[in-house]
Amino acid sequence: AQEYIARPFLIDGFKFDMRVYVLVTSCAPLRLFLYKEGLVRLCTEAYAEPGEANADQLFVHLTNFSINKRNEAMFETSADGASGFKRSITSVLAWLDRNGHSSAQVWA
Repeated sequence: AQEYIARPFLIDGFKFDMRVYVLVTSCAPLRLFLYKEGLVRLCTEAYAEPGEANADQLFVHLTNFSINKRNEAMFETSADGASGFKRSITSVLAWLDRNGHSSAQVWA
């Protein structure tokens, strides 16, 4: 089940999700390999706390590409993956460190 987080952590004022890749080679015992690169998807409009006035503003609350690609205000992803609505995990980890957060805690 999913739970909506009322006060999410934001990147440059935008909600985001992280897609990471995991290879499960055994369930008993559990053995997996985590690829430490992936995709970070951002909403295409700055976050505002949900309420009656903006509950239907999907570009603010959902990170789905299939929804956000319809937003005329969608911003392009840079060639290095460091800016735009799709970013590399590496670029977001660097953003965390530059902004006073511990990127090491992502994998802890």
